[in-house]
Order: sequence, then C-alpha cells, then structure tokens
Amino acid sequence: MDDISSDNIKKILGSVFQEYRLKNDLTQEKLAERLSKSVKTISQIETRQRWN
Repeated sequence: MDDISSDNIKKILGSVFQEYRLKNDLTQEKLAERLSKSVKTISQIETRQRWN
C-alpha cells in the first residue's frame, strides 16, 4: 500500500490541479484571474510548494 503522507497528497493534488488547467486550455495567469489568486500561488500549488 502507498504511503499516504502530506507530501504525497500535495503531489497528487498539484498534478490534478495542473491537469485540469491544461485540459481546459487555461494559462496560469487566466486561472489565477478566475480564482482571484496570484500566478505565484497557482505555480506553487502545481509544483507542490503550497497547498492552502
């Protein structure tokens, strides 16, 4: 069974987040605008540096 750690969860969520964005032809800039977040936040989520 895979280890369900905080790091693994962040990795999976970051990947899913990025996959959704790309499948919907959204740039990080456009997604950030739609979510009222910064581009830096979107990038950090996708690269698993941030998830909050």
